[in-house]
Amino acid sequence: MKEAHHSTGESVYFDEAGVKVTPSRFIVADQVYAMRNIVSVSCKRFHPPYGKVGLIAVCIALASIGISEARGIVMALLIIILLLLYALFSKSAYCVLLTTSAGETTAYKSKDKSHIEKIIKGLNEAIINRG
Repeated sequence: MKEAHHSTGESVYFDEAGVKVTPSRFIVADQVYAMRNIVSVSCKRFHPPYGKVGLIAVCIALASIGISEARGIVMALLIIILLLLYALFSKSAYCVLLTTSAGETTAYKSKDKSHIEKIIKGLNEAIINRG
């Protein structure tokens, strides 16, 4: 990653979409983390809640068994189809996980894995170059 310089003369390792990494700070929207407190960074993946969606679909299917009206069964099937479509098209989310002496913190979340990887690369460069 090419190192840029801010108007203050401080190096900037990453600066996109409200996220900025300098040798002394990691800025995410209105949150500022001191780089000196960050021990390591990593990417964590959050999968869509397939289990919850499946459980809801099964409950609706079981509830519709007792319904004798055709409209109730059709509504239950439509809801199940919508839940399955949600599960099918849901994307995983990725986050920047910071490790400090106080523990782990999720600092930033996005569905764009490459964006998260660029942030982590900038943070790693800042950690390496801080001495």
